[in-house]
Amino acid sequence: MNTTITAIINFNNIEDTAECVQSCLDSKIIPQDVVIIDNGSIKESMEQLKKLFPAIHMVSLVENIGYAGAVNEAFKYSTDRGYRYTFILNNDVVVNSKTIVELEKTLLKSSSYAIAAPVNYVQGSNFKRICFSGGIVDYKRAITEHFMDPIEEDRESDFITGASFMVENELFFKLGGYDESYFMYYEDSDFGERLKRAGYKMVVSASSFIEHKVSSTSNRFLSVMYYGNRNRIIFFLKYSPKRYVLSFIWVYLLEYFRKVAKLIIFPTKRNAFIVYYLTKSFCDGLLMRAEKRVEIK
Repeated sequence: MNTTITAIINFNNIEDTAECVQSCLDSKIIPQDVVIIDNGSIKESMEQLKKLFPAIHMVSLVENIGYAGAVNEAFKYSTDRGYRYTFILNNDVVVNSKTIVELEKTLLKSSSYAIAAPVNYVQGSNFKRICFSGGIVDYKRAITEHFMDPIEEDRESDFITGASFMVENELFFKLGGYDESYFMYYEDSDFGERLKRAGYKMVVSASSFIEHKVSSTSNRFLSVMYYGNRNRIIFFLKYSPKRYVLSFIWVYLLEYFRKVAKLIIFPTKRNAFIVYYLTKSFCDGLLMRAEKRVEIK
């Protein structure tokens, strides 16, 4: 039995998921070491995937519990079956034959390494454009920033994007797993912050890489805006040094009023929705009101 299972998170995106699964199989990953965690997709979508890949294990969740919830389910599945590591993939990712083995080697380089991630290349760029090779959490500016430069040696990082990463199962649960109240966005930064405060490190492997379509599974503008804004506020209020909190709230207030002012100049129905969810994200964030899922029209 291999030590690592590859878990692919799917939500109503059969084309990308099929391409992701096929890249795993082409990379000599055996079907028994791949599982699809389906996040409440329509029935027809899962039936098509089962026909395409009958040997692949599939876990169908009754409803969409968010990316964070699906990742936690993947680790539970992996642990129950005796795997040591879980390699998480968003379904808009393509792997290669060295991706997994190089991540396993990277984790074994130091007992302080808790998460290993591959370099993320933009799919279709012929490995010329990088979208993630590490990152920083800047509390002064209240942003998380991706590095997008080539690396020749493994790089320690302030956070690891949730699109592709490997963690030892025991450690994942020891640190509490992903916080499902985020639903999507910043759950990876939150996990990374808890990991750092427990004395562990995150690392991007220079010898492991994937291709990423970049947010093809989160193309609904209002959802991206709401969860991105709300969770950014919650994350930085939760972890920022006290000396930065007031300045962060002030800066975000200015951002909010600037955005709203631009939208109300053109009073369309679409802009009214944007103002509503922008305001809701701001209020929910300040009140630290993180519901697992908010219905967004």
